Amino acid sequence: RWLAFDRKISLQSIATFKLRLYVNSLDEVGVVFPIIDRETGAVFDLFARMIDDKKFFRITNAILGSTTEYKAPNLWFGNHIFDPQKPVILVEGAIDALRLHSLGFHNVLASFGEPSTEQLASFYAPVVYLGYDSDATGREFTKKLVRKLQVPSISILDWSVADIKDAGELENMEQFRKVFDHRIKILNAPKADKPRVVRGESKPKRLFLKDDGTFL
Repeated sequence: RWLAFDRKISLQSIATFKLRLYVNSLDEVGVVFPIIDRETGAVFDLFARMIDDKKFFRITNAILGSTTEYKAPNLWFGNHIFDPQKPVILVEGAIDALRLHSLGFHNVLASFGEPSTEQLASFYAPVVYLGYDSDATGREFTKKLVRKLQVPSISILDWSVADIKDAGELENMEQFRKVFDHRIKILNAPKADKPRVVRGESKPKRLFLKDDGTFL
């Protein structure tokens, strides 16, 4: 109920990302977010978020009683449905990815915080939209990604344009279109000491959804 009604996540998205219910020893309820290997379909890692206190953690660590500091996994959330030949939106959290998927964007990946070295090493796409949170932390992640990603095209999606913090707060496609039309295009992004930016465009490109839910 929390996913479908409170966070507006479609049943199709819940099934596609193979989400599961998590209940701890205190009968507190959360959601399990599996990291799935795209090549084998095997579950690579498991993370969970508690609904009431919003605590986010690696399930393996919780089971073993590990106090190891949290870090992003080696693979992206959404890795199993990612198409490296198509434009992709990179986001910070699982709910962000799920909300975008529910709105029809089927090529979206979440890093679960600051992207790990392993995530960046395994990633490539011809067109990348950085949809990290619009708070101070998210903006720092975005700056680092602009420097590190070795891809032909990078644009930044600024959620504050629609008066929201992240993609998980999107109410509808109209909000997304507003953010997309004000995207910040990064020119000569790879290995640039001072990447040039273009805020918006003189003739904004409209967003075109294809039948498979990806976009141009």
